[in-house]
Amino acid sequence: MLRALGEKAFFKVRDTDLVWKGILNREAIQKFQEHPSRLTEKQREIAERFKRDGYAITNIQELLSETDKDLFSEIQARFETKMGNATTSRNKVNVKNALTGAETLKLDLKDPFVKLALQETILDIISEYLGMWPILQDITVNQTVVIPDELDPKVAHNAFWHRDSHDLKIPKAFLYVSDVDEDCGPFFFLRGSQRGGPLEKLYGQMRPKGNQPELDGIKVDLPQSEIIQMLGKAGTVIFADVAGLHKGGHSKGKERRTVTLCYYTTGQSHNVKRYELPADMTSLDERRLFLLKNHK
Repeated sequence: MLRALGEKAFFKVRDTDLVWKGILNREAIQKFQEHPSRLTEKQREIAERFKRDGYAITNIQELLSETDKDLFSEIQARFETKMGNATTSRNKVNVKNALTGAETLKLDLKDPFVKLALQETILDIISEYLGMWPILQDITVNQTVVIPDELDPKVAHNAFWHRDSHDLKIPKAFLYVSDVDEDCGPFFFLRGSQRGGPLEKLYGQMRPKGNQPELDGIKVDLPQSEIIQMLGKAGTVIFADVAGLHKGGHSKGKERRTVTLCYYTTGQSHNVKRYELPADMTSLDERRLFLLKNHK
C-alpha cells in the first residue's frame, strides 16, 4: 500500500506541466517549435480533429509522399509473410501480433512498415497532436482472431473499455489493411476522452496502472453519442490517443488486419529500446534520427 501511495505521489508530480513539459519533454518541444510542420490544408484539418476529439480518420493516400504512392500495395503484399511470425499474448488472446523486425529486432529502413512509420505527414500530425517531436515506440502487424458468438468475446483485456497508462498522451496510427465492418472487430473510441477533452475525467487515467473499469467489476456508463465505432475500407488510417477510453472489437465472423504505429514522448522514452538500428542512417533527417534516438 505504501508503495502504491508513493507511486501515486510520484506521478502526480511527474505529470505536472512543470515537469512533463518543462523538464522531461523540453528538448522535443523546442525541436517542434523550431521546425514547424508542413501540412496541406486537408492534412491540417486531420491534425485539428485529432486534437479536438482525440481521434481522426483519413485514408493512407492522403498521407503518403509522391515517392511512396505504392507503399500501401507493398504493405498488403508483405502482410501475409509477417503474420507467419504472429503470436497471441496472455492478455490479448483475440489478436495475433507480429512485431516488425521481431526475428532479429533489426530495423530495416526499406521495410514497408518502417517506411510507413517514418512518413513525414504522419510524423507531422503526431507532432501537432503532442506539441513536440515524438519517439517511435513500436510497429506491430495485427490480425484479430474470430471468436464465435457462443464464446465469451471478452476473454481479452483489450475487449474492455480501458485507458493505457504509459504516458499522458499516447498517439497511435492504425492502418486497416483489410476492409473492416461490424463483424471484423472494429476499434472503438470515446470521443473527447483524451487529455484536455471534455470527457478526460470519465473513468480517468490512473497513473501508472491506467484504468480498466470493466475489469475491476464496474459497469461503465458512457454517453452513447460519443462512442465512435471505427469502420472503414482497406487503406483507412485512424489516429487515436489510447490514453483516452477505447477498446478492441469482437471479431465475430471475419478478421481485421491492421498495422499499428505507436509513438511516445521523450518523457516516457525509457520504455523504448527494442530495435537495433542499421549502421547506415545517413538517409535520415534530424527529426527521424530524433524519432529513433532511444533505440540501440
